[in-house]
Amino acid sequence: MTLIVATAGSSSANSYATLAEANIYFSKRLAGDFWALKSEEDREKSLIMATSNLDTLSFSGRKSSVANFGDALYQFLEWPRLPPSSDIYMLNLPHLMFSKDYNAWMDNQGLPIIPYLLKEAEFEEAHFLIKNVSFIDKRDQLRSQGVTSISGSVNENFASKTRICERAMLSLLRLKCLSSSSRLDRG
Repeated sequence: MTLIVATAGSSSANSYATLAEANIYFSKRLAGDFWALKSEEDREKSLIMATSNLDTLSFSGRKSSVANFGDALYQFLEWPRLPPSSDIYMLNLPHLMFSKDYNAWMDNQGLPIIPYLLKEAEFEEAHFLIKNVSFIDKRDQLRSQGVTSISGSVNENFASKTRICERAMLSLLRLKCLSSSSRLDRG
């Protein structure tokens, strides 16, 4: 039984990508064998958790669905999004509506999509999570206890905001989708 719902704009979506898409991505990635060795359920859970982590970021633009919470059409996840330069009256004229910086956000008809770079960020975050799950759990436990700093042979400062791995953040930076308040806290 699959755990993932990757229907763009859905009120029940919990992932931007399917497990099949992730498997293809990692089949072409150096050290992608680590992914294949994990159970299907663990891979799906890591994709769902990665999506949840990505959705804690502040993205520019706005959700493409503007329905109410009670409406079945409500878009649960942050993507698909309309770029910040979008104008509702120009939806049929995508060449006038968006700069080239946002063309990865739209299909060739100017409709919002889940960009590949967002999926790539999800894959990288999922890989980071599945590879470091015990370490992350220990860090989260320390954070929940109010620890702000640990000293010794290793010196770490924990922040309470965004927790996205560096490779995922690099994909998002290439997508040019982050508002100025998003940041990287772990790598």
